[in-house]
Amino acid sequence: MWLFIEVDGYRPPYRQNFESDDERRRVEERRSILVSKAKEIIGKRGLKLLEGDLLVFILCEFSGTPKPDADNVIGGILNALEGIVFLNDKQVKSINYHERISGEDRYCVLITEM
Repeated sequence: MWLFIEVDGYRPPYRQNFESDDERRRVEERRSILVSKAKEIIGKRGLKLLEGDLLVFILCEFSGTPKPDADNVIGGILNALEGIVFLNDKQVKSINYHERISGEDRYCVLITEM
């Protein structure tokens, strides 16, 4: 079983110490967009929580700088999807992360059971 989520027009949620309440709100908005898209796809496909070992592929396109560190992006995405797509991020056994500069912010996440 697999799940593909694509989010256009937004940077991914990320994990870090926030410099301001405004930054915290922006990241929370991005998190809620990802969660909403995941729930929509799960509902349409009638999927249940993934319970096995997982492979995760993440592709991020950033419209410019500054961009968050890869480990913060990965952690932010996994934290947002925990309990919605899979039980616990300890299930993730392999992560493939790519990023590039592009004309717009967007990202894709593919999660599949091994």
